[in-house]
Formats: sequence, C-alpha cells, structure tokens
Amino acid sequence: MKQSLKKNLYLYLKTRPDWINGGELERYAESLGFKGSNASRRLRELVGPKIERKEMSVNGGVKSVWYRYVQGEYELFHKKMKLL
Repeated sequence: MKQSLKKNLYLYLKTRPDWINGGELERYAESLGFKGSNASRRLRELVGPKIERKEMSVNGGVKSVWYRYVQGEYELFHKKMKLL
C-alpha cells in the first residue's frame, strides 16, 4: 500500500531543519506520483504546532510560500547529543 502524500510531506519536512519552498515540495510530491496542487493542499492541512508556514512577497508582487518543521527542545537536545 502506498504511503499517503500528507505523511510523506510531513516526514520530508521533519528531516530538513531549514525553511523549504512550496515549489520544491510540489516537485517532491510529483516525484512520488502525486499532483503538485494536491501537495499544496496537504501542506496547508499540515500547518499547526509542528509545521510552520510563511508567505513572502517582493514589492507586493510574486508571492512564495515556505514551510518548515518546528523542532522542540527535546529533539534539538538529542540531535546535539548525537553530534558529540
């Protein structure tokens, strides 16, 4: 059985510590066989305590949307401990 797009996007965001452009996430979804527009919808559904969304525009023009996984102190502590 194929894993859901929402779950794939969540796991992808969780493995990346930085902000990721919505276009990149749409291309990732397309590589999994899903539509890019479906990825945009699932990302909006994921926004909550663990997933942040921000919109950026230049001079009121082109808008880009960025997403990231919010790591808690517990997760950050354990990642630092693995590096030591």
